[in-house]
Amino acid sequence: INSDGSMQASLLDVKGLGVHELADTSSPRCTGFLGLADALRELGIQRLVQRLIEVDGLADRIGTVPFYAMLDSGLKYTGTNPATGWNGERCVLLVRQRQSRLFD
Repeated sequence: INSDGSMQASLLDVKGLGVHELADTSSPRCTGFLGLADALRELGIQRLVQRLIEVDGLADRIGTVPFYAMLDSGLKYTGTNPATGWNGERCVLLVRQRQSRLFD
C-alpha cells in the first residue's frame, strides 16, 4: 500500500491459464480456459465502462483494469465450449494490469 492509500502491484494478470487448485470444478463450464467469445465480451465491457467513466469526468478518481494483450494459446475446443456454446472455439490468454481485490 502506497503512502496515499492506493495499492500497487508490479506483475501482470493473465486470464485463461487454468483454475486454482482449490476451485470447484464440478461444473463442465469451469475449465480455466478462456474462449475467444468471452475474452472479446470482457474487453468490450471494459472499454465501454472506461469510456463512460471518462465521459462523466471521473477518470481522475476511478477506472477499470486495462487490458494489454489478447494472445492465441494455440488451443481450441474439439467440440462445444460448455461456457459459450460455440463449436471449435479458440482459447486465448488475456493479459491485463494486475489489480488488488482488497475485499475478496
